[in-house]
This record gives sequence, C-alpha cells and structure tokens, in this order.
Amino acid sequence: MAFSRSAEVFPAAPVYPGVRDVGKNARRLFAVICALGLVSVRAPRVADAAEIVPGGGLRRTDCVSAFQVNADESLRGRRIVCTDGDPGCDEDGLVDGVCTLSVGVCLNVTNSLRCSSPGAAWLKVEHSEDDGDPLFDPEFQALQARIDNGLDFPETEPDQCSSDAVFRVPVDGPRRGGDCRAGRKLLQVEARSIFEEGRALRDRDRLHLVCRPAPGGCDEQVFFEGTLDRIQRQVFDRRCATGGCHDSESNAGGLLLELGASYSSLVNVSPVNPAAASAGLVRVAPGVPGDSFLWRKLTGELGPGEGARMPEDAARLPLYLRNLIEEWIVAGAPPTGWVE
Repeated sequence: MAFSRSAEVFPAAPVYPGVRDVGKNARRLFAVICALGLVSVRAPRVADAAEIVPGGGLRRTDCVSAFQVNADESLRGRRIVCTDGDPGCDEDGLVDGVCTLSVGVCLNVTNSLRCSSPGAAWLKVEHSEDDGDPLFDPEFQALQARIDNGLDFPETEPDQCSSDAVFRVPVDGPRRGGDCRAGRKLLQVEARSIFEEGRALRDRDRLHLVCRPAPGGCDEQVFFEGTLDRIQRQVFDRRCATGGCHDSESNAGGLLLELGASYSSLVNVSPVNPAAASAGLVRVAPGVPGDSFLWRKLTGELGPGEGARMPEDAARLPLYLRNLIEEWIVAGAPPTGWVE
C-alpha cells in the first residue's frame, strides 16, 4: 500500500479525546516539557535520544513513528552497520556469520522539535503478512505482533514504544572463492496520524540493517552445522521457502523447503510432476544428480512437461551454490556432517 509522505486532506473523522482540543503551540510546549523530563506520562518505554532513528520522510511528519535500536556507535543515518561479533551491536557477541540486532518502534516521538505528532492512528510493518507476499519475513511479522500487542491505537501519548523484535541478519557468504560480503535487510514501516482539523500525517520510515563479516571471519564450518545446513540457509531459506513458493503457506508443488522439513520432503521422494515421476526421477536421488529432479530444476536440464527452471522468474542460482548441491547429492545427500 503506497501513500504520500506529506500531509494530506481527508474527510471529516471522529474526534479523539484530548487531541483536537489541544492547540499546536500547546502541543509543542508539552513535547518540550516531556523531552526535558519535567513531567511524567503513562509509564512509556522511552528510548534515549541517541537510540532513536527517525527513518526518513518530511520533517513535519517524521515524528509520528520512529525506530528504536540497541546499537552504539553503529548508527549511521538510517542504517545500523554492525560487524559480526561486535558486542556493541551484535547481541550474541559471536563470530557466527549472523548479526543479532534488536529493533522496536516508537510513536509520537519528542526527542526532536522538527514536528509534533497529533497522535498515531495505525502503523503497519511492510511484508509482515504471510499471504503469498514473496518478501514476507517472519521477523517483520514478529515486530508487527509486538506493535499490535504492546501499543494502543489511536495512541495520543508521547514516546510510546513497542518491545523489541530480534532480527538475525546473515553475512553474504561464503561465496565463490570462499569470501564473505556484507548482508543486508531492509525494514520498512508506514504510519498515519489521527485526524486533526481534517488532516492526517503519513510517515513512511526505512531502516537498513547491515551485517559485515568479521575480519578473517568467513569459515563455513563456523557459520553452519553441516553441508545440508549451509544449503538450507544459503539456498532454501533465501530463495525457495518464500511467500508464494515452497513455504508452509503456499507449499507449491507439494514441496516444503522450510527448516526442519526440507530433508524429508526431498530425499527419495517422488515429485508430483507427472512427467518427472513417469521418467523415474525423485526429488533427490542420493548419489545421482542426473536422477534428481531438484538438480534438474536448478540447472534447467528439463524434459517436456517437467516445468520451468527454478528459482522461477529469477536469476539462476550462482554456480558455486549449484556445485555445493551437486557435491552434496553425489556424496549421498547426508542429513548431517560435511561433504568435501
């Protein structure tokens, strides 16, 4: 759902108590008083000013919602730039190929005098609904749940914050040649203020979560538990078990590739595709990539009626990942352990 970032005019709306009867100057004065800590409000979870990230948008609308993050010097504008294992931002403090970051959302923020929010009517985390959205992310869903369960709408009190949701951002790698690059995740929320004198403010915020590999920290046997775990996390989780494809919501082709289900859905299991089944293929034939429908789908070596290459309508899986899957199948498709 796309909205303008500026203030817009809407039809008359119900009057919320304690909002439209407060003048703009009085609201600004109240915001200053709250920011200075001279009065208290309804036991809000208020973040330190250094931990608030407005998230972008016009200055006159940017206070309706903002992000609250637990990161020290890693804040850079609308980004959290964290190095894997850095205790200042990576909460587990381990070099494990993943940055663990905590992020919440605050409403009606008063740590800046750029604007004064008349109150928040609603807030939506983008890609938080498991409804076939190819960009659906359970971590976005978890943040939306914390907002829905911890905040009241319409919310008129200043500096009301949700509890934090945990975001696990993996580094990108190991890649071809064994190197790693920074991994990224984009968090987006959209809020609208309550009506005031026939007007409502739209505030769209973005936060880039960036995880850089630790110096010298790009070891697959540190990042993953085994070859299948690496395939699961680098291939299935990112490219297959997504909205509209092989996740529990869509279960395309009767194939579930989510963590904990992929092995039993693949190894020595007949495909539902009639042409592939009649050709004697199985989804994964241990030791024989050519008889494995998964392998054929990834390489595009398909016969009549066997469908399209996977990932569908996307770039071909990189060669180093196709090689990884081939080596795993040749080694007998073991559920655990490492394949040379």
